Amino acid sequence: MAAKVGNRKRKDETLDLCKEAGSYIFNRREKTVRGSFVNLSITFTILLLVVIGCFNDVVAERLDKMSTLIIGFFTASLGIWSYKKYQEGNNGL
Repeated sequence: MAAKVGNRKRKDETLDLCKEAGSYIFNRREKTVRGSFVNLSITFTILLLVVIGCFNDVVAERLDKMSTLIIGFFTASLGIWSYKKYQEGNNGL
């Protein structure tokens, strides 16, 4: 619920309403793509490739050759996002 001052809403409450309205992809406050959306996209892409690899031997062989690269890329992406969230949480201290 947004707190009203007269007929106006506070700015931070308005931003919370924007997030509730479905801006799970784009962070309007910082004008960036959300890291959680990027990680979700990477995860779903990897899962889709694994499912396709279950039914297609050529894809499975290529995924096997690239497994170290896929794991490294996913780990780095998730690690960077987690570190950023940790740093954002410690800024208030």
